[in-house]
Amino acid sequence: KRIEVKLVLINTMLSVIATALVLRVCPHTWQTILRENSQAIQVLGAFLSFALVFRTQTCYSRWWEARTQWGRMTSASVNLAGQALAMLGGHYHDDDGNDDDGYEYAKEQEDLVDKFLAHCIVFPYACKAVLRGNLLNDGSEEGPRFLHCGMLTDSDLGVIIRHGRPPFVCIEILRRIIYEFFRKQQRIHHHRGGIVPSDCFSSLDRIKYGMPPSMHNGALLAMEEQLNELSQNFGACLKINNTKMPSSYTLFMRSYIIFYFLLTSLSWAPSMKWFTPIITGI
Repeated sequence: KRIEVKLVLINTMLSVIATALVLRVCPHTWQTILRENSQAIQVLGAFLSFALVFRTQTCYSRWWEARTQWGRMTSASVNLAGQALAMLGGHYHDDDGNDDDGYEYAKEQEDLVDKFLAHCIVFPYACKAVLRGNLLNDGSEEGPRFLHCGMLTDSDLGVIIRHGRPPFVCIEILRRIIYEFFRKQQRIHHHRGGIVPSDCFSSLDRIKYGMPPSMHNGALLAMEEQLNELSQNFGACLKINNTKMPSSYTLFMRSYIIFYFLLTSLSWAPSMKWFTPIITGI
């Protein structure tokens, strides 16, 4: 914004100088010649319009690409949370009637799922904070609200913001939770002697026996694909945010705009007098 205001002030000042030069220094014959050369200004104006349209299309393409990536990120986060509820949910049941181990495992499993879902929610907000150049625990971001509602603890938030790329930290935490859950599943099946019915694919069977070992690879692959999708989406948004317009193109546009309005002031001054700087500034 400062650069835009500065550019407007420069154009206005140059227009004032050019107008004063034409009205006070140039003879009447020169003023007539400048007034009649408006066709060249029209050609330059058409080229400027084309350049501005090209720049606008480029900016809109960048915005649409970022919006598409953000939509994919939202969809992947929702799908990952749904997979966690479907695959990591359920409770262990011990057939020998001793529910102590089962209750302890069910509580650990519930804590893992809650932690997993919490980091699924935190991930998009961490992406937003990084893209805006802020920290997740800044007052303008959602970190303090996560602490207030108990979704994150101080240690959880500290782990996330301690690194330069908090979204990637969230992805690694999600990945560790997934592998920790499946390691516990393997220990359960090993404790049961690996006896799991081959047809236990219903929700009730999964609650009783846990996820069959034959489904582990497929579940891991499905959730890993969603994590990879989140990583790629954030990487694309980060690339768009860090890739500015080429400095040579920006310098050319600013120089051309100044040159165009300077010539416009020289051409308009004989007929519009001191209204020329006002119109140029507007």
